[in-house]
Amino acid sequence: MARRRGEYRTWDELSPQERRLGLAILGGIGVIAVAAVVLAFGGIGKVGGVSGGGEPLGAAAPPVVSVAAESDDTKANGTEPDGAEPDGPKPDQAALDQWYTAIDGHRHDISGLAGTVRAAIAALDGMALEPACTQLAAAVTTATASASPPASPDADAWAGGLRAYGQAADWCAQIFDEIPDVDPTIPDLHQRIIASLDTADTAWSGLRPTTCL
Repeated sequence: MARRRGEYRTWDELSPQERRLGLAILGGIGVIAVAAVVLAFGGIGKVGGVSGGGEPLGAAAPPVVSVAAESDDTKANGTEPDGAEPDGPKPDQAALDQWYTAIDGHRHDISGLAGTVRAAIAALDGMALEPACTQLAAAVTTATASASPPASPDADAWAGGLRAYGQAADWCAQIFDEIPDVDPTIPDLHQRIIASLDTADTAWSGLRPTTCL
């Protein structure tokens, strides 16, 4: 606004041209102010808002899941974390020790008879083979009816060995079951007996060493 005689003129005293000029100046100032506000708040949005690749301002923080809650969910779903061993039934150590003591003599007898059968086959000694096979079958039957093992991998090894020793005795019995002295099936039966004995020995290798001398 122009000065006259040291004083400012009022709006009413301005000419129409001066009024239009004043309104134009005020409008420009307003546009600049609005643009400054938009730029200021727009910059903040780009830094911390969605356009900046982050979470929107004022967004709620992600929920915190406790270790205990996660563990409970894992158990409920029937799964275990990587590297964790699943909980399973543990054999009663005292009962397992007692069972090993009960079967020690059976293991010693069967292992000795299996060795006698092997030696008789290697020597082609039918006179020694027949009684050895008969005694092996009887020893397996007695051991099978002995003390029941507690649930454990040891019990599986014990049962697998007994089955294989019994199968060897069955193959052996076929040699003397009204078979002529010279028969082409006898070498095949010898091989089956040895294979069954090998399977039995492998199964029992998972057991504790016997204490019998």
